[in-house]
Amino acid sequence: MDRKKTTPLHLTAIHGHPRLASLLMEHKPPANVALEDDEGRNALELAIIKENKPVAEVIIDSHSWRSAMKSSHVVETEAVENIPDTPMRMLIR
Repeated sequence: MDRKKTTPLHLTAIHGHPRLASLLMEHKPPANVALEDDEGRNALELAIIKENKPVAEVIIDSHSWRSAMKSSHVVETEAVENIPDTPMRMLIR
């Protein structure tokens, strides 16, 4: 983890390396999918934002998928204030 709280799994999500994501998730101990970077985003959210569907699928197919889905952020829009944004909402959009 660097000073921006970026982990190797975050980097694989950002740059789209599903095979490496699988290796990190299968490693003992496995990569923690719930860890957030300094902007409060976990690896699943980063994969969704960067449109790296194969990496997102690796995380969702893992045993830790529930931990990745628990992340939540408040988003303000012009229409409505303080909408919780979750990985599930991000996937639906």
